[in-house]
Amino acid sequence: MNGTLVDLCKYALILYQILPDKCCYSRYSVYRHHHAVTDLPNLTCEIMETKAEKLSTVDQYIAGFSEEIRRLIQQMRSTIRQAAPEAEEVLSYQMPAYKYHGIVVYFAAHKHHIGFYPLTSAMNAFSMELSAYVTSKGTVQFPYDKPLPLDLIARMVAFRMIENRDKAALKKKKSK
Repeated sequence: MNGTLVDLCKYALILYQILPDKCCYSRYSVYRHHHAVTDLPNLTCEIMETKAEKLSTVDQYIAGFSEEIRRLIQQMRSTIRQAAPEAEEVLSYQMPAYKYHGIVVYFAAHKHHIGFYPLTSAMNAFSMELSAYVTSKGTVQFPYDKPLPLDLIARMVAFRMIENRDKAALKKKKSK
């Protein structure tokens, strides 16, 4: 593996963010190695051993989780597909994503929750209903120990579908 220590540390940090349970370096140790130019062969070797295989389907993504998490992910997936049958299911940033005139939503399984990424507009439109969850600008966390709010998820997906359709129609109208 060629590259400077800085490049290797960036790569290790990316791997840690994608696969924290399989990566032998924490954020702290990557930071430490970045600032102390020691142990370069060891860092290179450990990074090569933990190199992530790139997933190509949502089924592959789902297969990598425990049965309990897979059940929740399948519920999320089924709800999104029902609310957005025209959307194309893809992997984007190694997460399941749904596209219809652009990205509709993403989701991803994490250590303690499913992250749902309906983008900022949907977060704003449903802010009152999302107040029971941990949220940030374009993200909501659904903890594993609570039932998924499937009706809310479906309505947020439908909202994003309409939003993307309207944006595409407006763009088409402007180009005429």
